Amino acid sequence: MKIRLGFFFPNGGLLGGFGSIAFAIGILATKEITILPASISIFLILFGLTFFSTKTLSIDKDQNTLTEVMFVLGFTFRTRIELKEYCYVTIIRQLYSMKSRSRATLNTDNERYEYKYDLFLVNKYHHNKYKIKSYNKIEDAKKQAEEISTLLYFDIVKFDPVRTRKK
Repeated sequence: MKIRLGFFFPNGGLLGGFGSIAFAIGILATKEITILPASISIFLILFGLTFFSTKTLSIDKDQNTLTEVMFVLGFTFRTRIELKEYCYVTIIRQLYSMKSRSRATLNTDNERYEYKYDLFLVNKYHHNKYKIKSYNKIEDAKKQAEEISTLLYFDIVKFDPVRTRKK
């Protein structure tokens, strides 16, 4: 039995990728190519191709492996991880903040805080972790954690690394 988790760019991203590649080819197709238009077009082609990058995660219970496949600029990178070292599923709440400051005539600050809920596979002592996916809502993270725990027969636990250093 397999479960696939995908991180794909939306259709708007694909349209932006096609548009930037087409614009870059249009710049290169002009009769007079100088350094500036050529460098802009190469940048736009590489920028457009990154929109076609995808990352998928496949959990195979029969082979007891987790396979991460990343497609970047037409190249495929695979990473295979054995699931035997992991035995729990956990959700960790991460705080992300963004701060902007203006030093013009008005001295204003703008801060924004967001929570993300990251789903991890962890080992017995919670020192080795592998990130499965990140969610904006805790309900989505709990739903996916329950699916993975029933598939892999892992327990959902609170993240609590055991202190192993000597005193």
